[in-house]
Amino acid sequence: MNWPDILTALGAAGGGGILLKTMEHWLNRGKTKFDEKQQFINDLKEELVSQKSETRSLKELNDKLEQTADELRMKSQNLHYKTEMWKLNIANELAKKSIRWEDIPGLNNE
Repeated sequence: MNWPDILTALGAAGGGGILLKTMEHWLNRGKTKFDEKQQFINDLKEELVSQKSETRSLKELNDKLEQTADELRMKSQNLHYKTEMWKLNIANELAKKSIRWEDIPGLNNE
């Protein structure tokens, strides 16, 4: 081998190495961007799962609150019904004795 062939071989090897490193860098850059995007997608998925879980918990709490409100509403209606029945019974007993509700001091007919 002579010097020009050796220099050509060394140049080709160096150029090939540089070309190989450039290609590797370029491909890794794309992979890095892909990894970043994949990580972003994974983070969004985790946040979505977390929000779904929180939403489910809030819905369960809301259902319990609505059930409690319904129970309280029913108790209130029952109490109102019992109060009205009590007033009617008292008014009936007063009527049997010819006493008017309005004639009793301190009571009003509400």
